[in-house]
Amino acid sequence: MSSHSKLDKQIFEEFSKDWTNLLVESELLLENNDKEEFLKDNNFIVNKTQKGIDKIVKVKQRVNQNLFRKMVLSNYNETCAICNLNHPKLLVASHIMPWSKNEKERLNPHNGLCLCSIHDKSFDIGLITIDKNLELLISNELKQIKNDSIDNYFNIYEEKELNIPKKFYPSIEFLQYHNEHIFLGA
Repeated sequence: MSSHSKLDKQIFEEFSKDWTNLLVESELLLENNDKEEFLKDNNFIVNKTQKGIDKIVKVKQRVNQNLFRKMVLSNYNETCAICNLNHPKLLVASHIMPWSKNEKERLNPHNGLCLCSIHDKSFDIGLITIDKNLELLISNELKQIKNDSIDNYFNIYEEKELNIPKKFYPSIEFLQYHNEHIFLGA
């Protein structure tokens, strides 16, 4: 850009670091180029006249996921392997090796943990993991947060052994994969 203004440079620098925000901003501007009123609040631009509507979409569905869920929850007596929560509506059959990474192991009960929703999400994004001794490890990212919620949901379970499943123990190979490729580190 040989002939650009300071504003051009500022805008380029802002959006070159955040392509997602650039896309959202440009789409909003293009969609609403008829000078409708906008509300701007903390980096969000909302067209006052837009409405929330429903749209029918085509989705991909995991076939036999319900069978996997039944096997895994039954294997753990419908109880979170970490915190003992035992309300089935709040439990997830969590894959140790992600669904997308190994098609052959998707329904293998040795690739499943029964976790409550918060521990499932934390496991999926690598904030926690399970080691080969079936003990909970917590990432540095969570350890750096000092508050009662982190203590109550995570820290009190650190290095404690999981609830032992009835039949299908978590595969050491799958746990190792999770530790090496998903866990954010201790």
